[in-house]
Amino acid sequence: MTWGLILALAILNAVVRETLLAPALGETVALPVSGVVLSALILLVAGLSVPYFRPVEPRVFWLSGVLWLGLTLLFEVGLAFLVVGLAWRELLASLDPRDGNLFILVLVMTLLAPRLAAKIRNLV
Repeated sequence: MTWGLILALAILNAVVRETLLAPALGETVALPVSGVVLSALILLVAGLSVPYFRPVEPRVFWLSGVLWLGLTLLFEVGLAFLVVGLAWRELLASLDPRDGNLFILVLVMTLLAPRLAAKIRNLV
């Protein structure tokens, strides 16, 4: 359920980026801003949800991050190939932050957010 909320926020973030930020600020500014905002939203969702994780053990938070990352990668790869029709080269280009795309930051935050949020909330 938590990952579904993250997915919904990611889609909303993309819509806001494409409809508001990119036209107003340009793609070179909108893309990194969007990556930072989404990373912060993921950490926020994790922070709100980790008190409900059971059992409260470090491995549970790590496994949750691995699960969230796996679901994210499955969704992104499925969307890229089945819906948009991207090639591997184009998909892998989204992992290169040199053009301002901070998707790699989003993936790292997705993996680390449950454990980081648990640490921030003094659960581990």
